[in-house]
Amino acid sequence: MKLTLLSITRPILVIVLFLVLGLLGLFSYSQMRYELLPNLSIPFIIVTTPYPGASPAEVESGITKPIEDAVSSADRIKRVTSLSIENVSVVMVEFKHDVDSDQALQDVQRRVNQVTTALPAGSRTPTLDRFSISELPLVRVAANSTLSELDFGSLLKTQIKPRLAQVAGVGQIQFVGLPEAEVRVALDASRLKALNLSVLQVVSALRASNLNVPSGSVKDADAAYSVRVVGKTDVVSQLSEIVVHTSPTGQKIRLGEVATVSTEKKEMENLSRFMVQSGASKPEGRTSVGILVKKQSGANNVEVSAAVRKALKQLETDYAATGLTFSIAQDGSDFTLAAAEAVNHDLVMAIFLVALVMFVFLHSLRSSLIVMVAIPASLLSTFIFMHLLGFSLNLLTLLALSLVIGILVDDSIVVLESIYQQLEKGRDKRTAALEGRNSIGFAAIAITLVDVVVFVPLSFSPGLVGDLVREFSLVVVISTLFSLLVSFTLTPMIASRFGKLEHLTPHSLMGRFGLGFERLFDRLSEAYRRLLAMALHYRKTTVLMTFVLFIVALMLPGMGFIGGEFMPPTDKGEINVVLQFPEGYKLEQTDAFARRFESRLYRMPEVRRVFTNVGANPDGWSNLPTSKNAVEFAVTFSPRQERTKDLNTLTREVKELASEIPGARIRAYPLGILGSDNAAPILLLVGGPDRDRLRAETIRLVDAIKKIPGTADVRFSGNVRKPEVEIHVDREKLARFGLTTETIGLAIRTALAGFDDLKIQQGNESVTMRVQYAESFRNRTAQIGQLTLTNAYGQPVELKQVAEIRDTFNPAILERKDRDNAMTITSQAIGRPTGEIGIDIQKAVADLKLDPSVRITYGGDLELQDDSFGKLGLMFLAAILFMYLVMVALYNSWAYPLVVLFSIPVAIVGALFALAMTMNSMNVFTILGMIMMLGLVAKNAILLVQRANENREQGLNVVDALLESGHVRLRPILMTTLAMVIGMLPIALATGPGAELKTGLAWALIGGLTSSMFLTLVFVPVMYFYFARMIARVSRRGPKAAEGKPRAKNVGLPERAIPVTIGFLVLGTTTLFAQPAAPRPLSIREAVDLVRQQNGEVRIARMEVQKANAKTEEVKRLVLPTLNAAVQYQRNLTPPVFFFPAFSITPEGGFSLDENQMTPIEAALKNQYNAGLNVAMPVLQPNLRIARQQAVLGQKLAGEQLRSVIARQVADVKRQYLNTLLAQEQRALLQRSIRRAEQALQEVRSLYQVQLATDADTLRAFVEMANLRPNLSKLDRTITLLKGQLAVLTGLSESTDFATNLILTDSLTYALEQDPTEEATVGLALNRRPEIRQLLLGLENSQLQTRQEQARRLPTLNLFGQAGALTQMNHFRFADSRWPFVSFLGLQLTVPILTAATSPKIQQTRLGYAQAQEQLNYSKALIRNEVRSQLHSLNESRERIRTQEGVVRAAERSYALTQSRYRQGLIKFGDVTDAELAFRQAQTNRLQAVYEYLIAKVELERATGEE
Repeated sequence: MKLTLLSITRPILVIVLFLVLGLLGLFSYSQMRYELLPNLSIPFIIVTTPYPGASPAEVESGITKPIEDAVSSADRIKRVTSLSIENVSVVMVEFKHDVDSDQALQDVQRRVNQVTTALPAGSRTPTLDRFSISELPLVRVAANSTLSELDFGSLLKTQIKPRLAQVAGVGQIQFVGLPEAEVRVALDASRLKALNLSVLQVVSALRASNLNVPSGSVKDADAAYSVRVVGKTDVVSQLSEIVVHTSPTGQKIRLGEVATVSTEKKEMENLSRFMVQSGASKPEGRTSVGILVKKQSGANNVEVSAAVRKALKQLETDYAATGLTFSIAQDGSDFTLAAAEAVNHDLVMAIFLVALVMFVFLHSLRSSLIVMVAIPASLLSTFIFMHLLGFSLNLLTLLALSLVIGILVDDSIVVLESIYQQLEKGRDKRTAALEGRNSIGFAAIAITLVDVVVFVPLSFSPGLVGDLVREFSLVVVISTLFSLLVSFTLTPMIASRFGKLEHLTPHSLMGRFGLGFERLFDRLSEAYRRLLAMALHYRKTTVLMTFVLFIVALMLPGMGFIGGEFMPPTDKGEINVVLQFPEGYKLEQTDAFARRFESRLYRMPEVRRVFTNVGANPDGWSNLPTSKNAVEFAVTFSPRQERTKDLNTLTREVKELASEIPGARIRAYPLGILGSDNAAPILLLVGGPDRDRLRAETIRLVDAIKKIPGTADVRFSGNVRKPEVEIHVDREKLARFGLTTETIGLAIRTALAGFDDLKIQQGNESVTMRVQYAESFRNRTAQIGQLTLTNAYGQPVELKQVAEIRDTFNPAILERKDRDNAMTITSQAIGRPTGEIGIDIQKAVADLKLDPSVRITYGGDLELQDDSFGKLGLMFLAAILFMYLVMVALYNSWAYPLVVLFSIPVAIVGALFALAMTMNSMNVFTILGMIMMLGLVAKNAILLVQRANENREQGLNVVDALLESGHVRLRPILMTTLAMVIGMLPIALATGPGAELKTGLAWALIGGLTSSMFLTLVFVPVMYFYFARMIARVSRRGPKAAEGKPRAKNVGLPERAIPVTIGFLVLGTTTLFAQPAAPRPLSIREAVDLVRQQNGEVRIARMEVQKANAKTEEVKRLVLPTLNAAVQYQRNLTPPVFFFPAFSITPEGGFSLDENQMTPIEAALKNQYNAGLNVAMPVLQPNLRIARQQAVLGQKLAGEQLRSVIARQVADVKRQYLNTLLAQEQRALLQRSIRRAEQALQEVRSLYQVQLATDADTLRAFVEMANLRPNLSKLDRTITLLKGQLAVLTGLSESTDFATNLILTDSLTYALEQDPTEEATVGLALNRRPEIRQLLLGLENSQLQTRQEQARRLPTLNLFGQAGALTQMNHFRFADSRWPFVSFLGLQLTVPILTAATSPKIQQTRLGYAQAQEQLNYSKALIRNEVRSQLHSLNESRERIRTQEGVVRAAERSYALTQSRYRQGLIKFGDVTDAELAFRQAQTNRLQAVYEYLIAKVELERATGEE
């Protein structure tokens, strides 16, 4: 109130304040930069380690695994993925989102440095790179020049690249197809062989001769001189004079004699071309050098792109003499600027439409301008805080500014409406402005805070989705708070000066329009009043209809009307096409196919630019090595407004063109909003320890995914195999010839790949010197075996003399995830949201029942969707909770805020129906729109509830209060909602760049606000009626109090009882469901029976018996005949042809053969069909009879194993039962001791009062009693644990409550029994112990095994037969075909003649029989000793019991006598405590003796095999 009063009384202060804010806002806007999205940072480190000449397996074992082990110990790691490719290892470390990327890079660098020295010799130093979420380069440039190839390459490398690298924001410059010079030393293999020289000798000579050596310094009298031996030459012609070997005779062999030294163009790893559609009928691609410009982390796309373009123009001017030209192939900032321009257009349109709505409702340009002032005042002020917080003008912040336009005028509309109501009552302008703002101020604060608290949780959301929506939410919060400030200051200040009531007359156009609108609005208001009265009368029907609509809306996603995905696909007009040819293709072959595909691309009218990279990485990773069998096309189409086909259609057409290229694997994908995010939105990481099993299961999974609708281009990383030549050395021969494996490996690598560690300086450029065989000696695999090696004795040795050379195929890439073997399955999503496809994939995985060792992790959009939906769902619930708490604080009521929350379900109805009808999916942006909708829809309910409360305070009943509230609040509700809905229509109907992201959000808001506008006006009053009646009943004001008057001071006061009632209900429910379990009595006999029935190990053993029975049945059925049916279709692509001599018919009617002329005759037709039945039956099989006997023996063994398990578990449960009884008896003894101690304490205190005991006696008695109590709780815990273990053994419940209520019915007592004789007991044990029976059955099994091996020498006889039909035809008309029937029956006799392994096997079985016999004798001896030991323990325990019983009686008498003497004052109290301790110890010893006797009895039963 004071702020509004200050604004009205001192208007200049307010004007100056907002002028300052406006100027600062304009300045801040000018300083802000354009970005496509907020800064999305994911700490992702890539460790690349070259290992020239190494296969993927060698790279994995030598490089990848050590680096993985080193980096995996870093903190906050989310995932470690590695790729082992030929010649290089790539380890990708992904950290959790909250990790600083610089710190992560330093941590990984430190750990990699620790293992660098342990990497194999020949590997290069690992390099580390940070990976941005937008991997593709910012700008792709095609460079051309009139210079020669080598001069042009030198110009780009030495002059152009440094100039571009100096541009602000440029991070990395990469060339595609850059021609480079190298000094090539082409060795002549025949000359080396003739001169007995090896490749390594030449390399060593070059390294030793062509270098400069610092040799110290010399201090002369006048100065100090440094000494340097100069041996390095930079003149190519002088390299031929280097002496590479000196023979024993002194003959010098120079490099020029064994090699050709020349400067040539380095072998190209990739080529680049660029095509621009400039109106020509047949555009052609120009060969050029590609320049890929990547920006630095945190740099601005637009600024870097503009700076690069400016630098390129300057370079063209500076190097005009060389004919240097640059063409922009792709520029990532174009889409950013276009998307920002589209959002700015939507912003302007939203302002215009909101102004139009205000003018329609207010019928006054004056009033409309008063309200519209809130928009520029709030937006300009928001720019200040955006600049201070480091925000950019990106798609999210501009979208927030567009969406918030309707919110900015809400508070001003409500305030201005209230001011005009005061003017209508006859108050002057200033009084009306002050009173109007004060009367509605509480509601304005409420609706603003509800909007704000919805977005506060979003600003604290973690992870990628938090980075995405944080700036959006804070912009909405800031602008909304400024709109509240404007409504409290600027709006009442302007209204107090310029506001006035305008009486509409039919004499003007505006008056006639206004009067017509008011008549229409009055009819609408009256119709709404009748509808509301009807809804309040038919309350249950209203609630039921709303509930049904809500349920139907919630079913829409499940019924497939609304899909789910992380982000909607965006039409940037750019796609990437990757063609991968079979491994082993040369760069020239790939380039020829690329040109064929380019000619097809150029015929598409929508194509504008094509940037071709021949030799690109097939997976699209710019950080990974290139591949000569892959080509990448960066295709740019015309803008979306200039073409009729969407990007998915164009991508499909490009795939169809690529499918005409033979042997090509095709991957085409649109470039998404984050770069290459649409390359593989569906990604599964399949891991497992066994790579072969992993590959088999991955193939099964890939086949299943291909069948899912919507998937396309499904592939997995382990599918490509590469031809390799493996050289297997013979170590024996190596040692004989004086060679080593390292020598051979280095020689082969140098001969084929070349040695390139030497450099020479040519001008300003350092040129590589490559030593390798000449092309003619290394272009065929057969020449590898002729490679000549020189051993330590100077003798020439050919490689094929010491090694075997094989051709093979091995995986081209080995992948690992989290230090385990892995394969990656990728797929594109066509025509269906990724979320729906992900659900189908999860079902397919569940149906496949993959091997348990195989683990599946979902990545890509599926992982992002799962993570973002979970976090946004939590934010959705947090927003509802915060809304409720804010309204509770504002209303000082727990009940009426719940009424406001009922506006949310009806809004969700409209949002979901709008998404379904506009075919939008549930994604991050649509969920963000639904969260934003929460605060907006609650405002309408707040206005209704607050007005209804005010009416009830003035004495109206509930129904009349609600009717009046709806009538009065209808206009502001319609104005605010329509302003918001109409203001968002440009965004919902947008078709420009980036429209796919914002249209779903806008439609969700429009649908939710629309349904809320209609349903809230009806449903919320009905729920208010129910809550008012409930509050009245709880406050005990009578059942009809809802129709009466509420308390004047605080309508929300009676519902204070609601939290108390809810608390009692919760406590009552908890009490109801927390009733203690009933006691469960258990005797030791019952425990034994339960073990036999439901013990876990016993059940497992019974299953083994069932398996043995099934095995026996299987063996019995082996003698039965088998019958199989087979149907076969064969398509003869090239039918076999037989040649016969030509013949002719003689006049006599005979045949004449011409041997010189052969006639071809096809021996088969095109289609061949076979159908038949096969039967087989053993007639004489000696081994089957023995197998049946072995199966029966297996049944007996399983039965004995079951007896053994039962005996062991029975003994365990008896011991556990006795342990529990012992603990219970000890507890009972302790309780009796405590009672005696308490009684003693009372007696001592009584004696102390009559001065017959000292205070020391009292203190000692108290200490004695206190020392006993802790042992009681300790025993209680022990008993609970023992009962829990007993419940597990018996198969009962494992819960603590059940164990606590377990009651043992037996006691720790014993009965004297007659001791069995030792001889009878031992005999009983040997007859009943399962172990002895198992060993006896083992002896029998050994004999059967011997017979089985002997039976292998006997002949076998089998019956077999077949009946079937076959036909051949050149067509598929089966009615015209004939099916001749064929059948046969036969016997097959098999007679073993020589089986060398049979005799050793028979000997093994006989040795097994002898071994089993020895084991049986040894086990019998052990059992005899065990029985004797248990008998001795039994007798000893019995004697201890008898002794302890006497000791207990003596100790009891001693204790009684000591107590009596103490009462007489003859002895001290310490003697009483000593006697009590002795008595307690005697009882404990007797109890322990009984326990040991019973345990010994249990052990004896187990030793004798008693079940």
